[in-house]
This record gives sequence, structure tokens and C-alpha cells, in this order.
Amino acid sequence: MDETKSLQRIDTPDDGDVQYHEYSPRVIGGLILAYVLAWAPFVAGINLLEDVGGLLIIGVLVTTLVLDGRGVLSLRGRIGGGRPPGCLAIGLAIVFFPFLFFWLIPYLAIAAQDTRAAQSRRALERQQRIAELEARLGLLPESAGTCPACEKPLQSGAAYCAYCGEPVTTPLRLCPACGTRTFPDASWCPSCGHPLPPIEAG
Repeated sequence: MDETKSLQRIDTPDDGDVQYHEYSPRVIGGLILAYVLAWAPFVAGINLLEDVGGLLIIGVLVTTLVLDGRGVLSLRGRIGGGRPPGCLAIGLAIVFFPFLFFWLIPYLAIAAQDTRAAQSRRALERQQRIAELEARLGLLPESAGTCPACEKPLQSGAAYCAYCGEPVTTPLRLCPACGTRTFPDASWCPSCGHPLPPIEAG
């Protein structure tokens, strides 16, 4: 899968794969920042900057409509079952054009959410590809010691044994007097010197 791909596929039950523009984090962040700054003069009552704010809002609206017009009108598939907007929806959007300025609020929030989800998905896919390549090459995971229960090799960084399923990490101890963390087998608090309660036999 090409990571520079600019379209995101979202499965819908009615239309199959519907494509929406996939923003980069910087672009969606810039659009949100520009939209927030655009409203600042109106909220603060600064008349001299209201024209600048109006231009910013129009700029954000035009940019999103050009890049992802279908996504703007359908809130990226959240309404209308993900179907492409028809002529009626486009006509209503033209008639109620000023309303689109406020429509951008949920759209930008959803687009930011989709961008974060796409970033997480790509990171997971990259990790899976690396694991598949390592498995094809026969590269074994690094080991660190043996399991105290079954004495088989432990995978480095593992919380559980891959052979018997026993937990292999021992939780840190907390001082009941000052709350300082210390080693799992410690008997005294390194901060206040308070004796730690005896370790219960598991």
C-alpha cells in the first residue's frame, strides 16, 4: 500500500468503497487553526479584522470543498449511508451556503479523527509488514533469560511467557508511608527508610 496515497477508502454497505480525501496531520491541523482564528475577530468584536476572518473562513470552506467536496456534504459518510451526495444535496448546499460555515465544525472534527485513525492504521500495517518479512527470513525474536515457571526462553520485553502463559514481570513495590516506587524485592523504602510490608508468597 502506497503511503503517499491521497485517498482514503471507507467501506459502506450501500456503495461499496467510497473515497474521501486523506489529509495529512499538518494540513488538517492548519485548516482547524485557520478556522478557529477566523472566528476570533467576531468573538472578540475586533471590527478591523472581521474582513480577514471572513476571508479565512471562505478560504477554509473552499479548500475543503475542492479537496473533499463529497466528504464535506456527507460528513465523510456519517450521514446518508456514505453515498455520494446527489443533485438535491448539492443544490441545498448552494442555497444554504452560509450554513456550510458552521457545517465545517463537525466536518473538521471528523476529518481530524479520520486522519488519526489513518495514521494508526498505517503504523500497524508497517509493523505487520516488518513482522512478516522477519518471519519469512526466519529471524527469531530476541530472548532475555528464562521463564521462572517453565524455564523456557523468554522473549525480550515480554510480559507473559510464550510457552506457559505465566506473567514474567514483577510489579514494583510502593512505600505505604510516602508512596515512593522501589524494586520488587526491596525491604526498605529508599526515600524515607520506612520498612515495606513482607512479600506475600504467591
